[in-house]
Amino acid sequence: MKSLKDFIEEDNKIINSIYNNLSEVFKELIGFEIEKEVRWGLTTSGRSFDIVVRYDRRIVAIFEIKQSKRGVDFAKKSILPYVMSNSIARLFIIFNAQVNEYYIYSLNRQNISDIKTLERTQSFSCVTERIQKIADSSSKVGSNNINKQHTEDGISFYDSSKNELAPGWCRNQLKPFLGDRLCRYSSLDSLFYMLNSQTVWMNGLPGMNDKNEGLFAWNIINNPDSMPTEEMIRRKQLTNNIFIVSLSDKSKIDDLNQWRLYGDDTKGVCCVYSVLSDKIKDRFFLHPVKYIWGNENNHRLRDKLLLNIKKYAKRFDKNCPDFSPVIYFYKPKDYEYEKEVRLLFDNKKTSVYSTSEEERKWQLTKSNNIPNPYIVIQLDQFPLKLEEIILGPNMSDVDTIIAQLETLLKQKNMTATIRTSDRTSYRNPTNK
Repeated sequence: MKSLKDFIEEDNKIINSIYNNLSEVFKELIGFEIEKEVRWGLTTSGRSFDIVVRYDRRIVAIFEIKQSKRGVDFAKKSILPYVMSNSIARLFIIFNAQVNEYYIYSLNRQNISDIKTLERTQSFSCVTERIQKIADSSSKVGSNNINKQHTEDGISFYDSSKNELAPGWCRNQLKPFLGDRLCRYSSLDSLFYMLNSQTVWMNGLPGMNDKNEGLFAWNIINNPDSMPTEEMIRRKQLTNNIFIVSLSDKSKIDDLNQWRLYGDDTKGVCCVYSVLSDKIKDRFFLHPVKYIWGNENNHRLRDKLLLNIKKYAKRFDKNCPDFSPVIYFYKPKDYEYEKEVRLLFDNKKTSVYSTSEEERKWQLTKSNNIPNPYIVIQLDQFPLKLEEIILGPNMSDVDTIIAQLETLLKQKNMTATIRTSDRTSYRNPTNK
């Protein structure tokens, strides 16, 4: 007989499997969001719905996962009436794991006694097709909460008072990072500060070495030459709310070119991180950068997402919506060799076009003397975990540094392997 712990683990495994399958199906379809364990304060015993499917922020389907006929009967008698009476969703779907069967209920009726099973199927594709049909029909009806123009051209927004893209929609449009490790090159000084202070600095976009950082995709969407000066200033100021940490995928670990460009001229460190997926939520976004040709050399824009956004942006003479964070994951094709994966923190999501001042601090950048904002994230809240430290090919006194770093890590209750670079053939003649 299964223990309660085994039962819960099996339940979570099934929920995760269906959630992943739904996410895979709907990731290319604009406007859909899939969520797990969505809590509703009025639900029976304050419980959560197992999986919720939203379209343009409206719930179109709720999934309840059960492992027995008894569980299915409970969902029918206790949860289904609540969902219907409160008009929460259009479809209610119970998955009976015992017989691998979906029971689909349409909630487009007035009386609970009228509700009968719309369909019983073992086909997952039948379930997703039914959801898409409901979403299509509900989008034609419209919503009081979302201005209809905001769902045209495949762009999904919050209500017009906020004038910004829905974060869930953004995550669905951006290519997910599916790897297991990332790396970041920096000076030894930066690593020491992070370990000693147990914090990570995330820098604002305006002070980056690339002066068009944050404006590259925007300048493709709009013609900056014909834009009023005040609008350009507003655009630049909006980037004060975006903070990033630039990383590369694992193919760039201990890469000689990365050492020379970003690793303190081969005297710095390469930090290798694993991803804490459960912390990539709310205002954190982690996605590979997309490299495209800009407007130069008569290159034709072929990126479907930016084409849709560009079409939508033409409606505005001023105060065009902030297409954050989508536009901050585009860079010129010339930088493709970096294979950058960008961790982005969207600070303006605390409130519309504002920041939490206790989070945002300022510094004068060393490289270009620009006042630039930054935020400080506690290491235990950071969505990346330090796994390995690689010392640069031209770092001096490596034995002592390794010993001291190991002592520091131990004092801070951290574990990470430390080694020297394998790029031993490179010697910097200036390193004496």
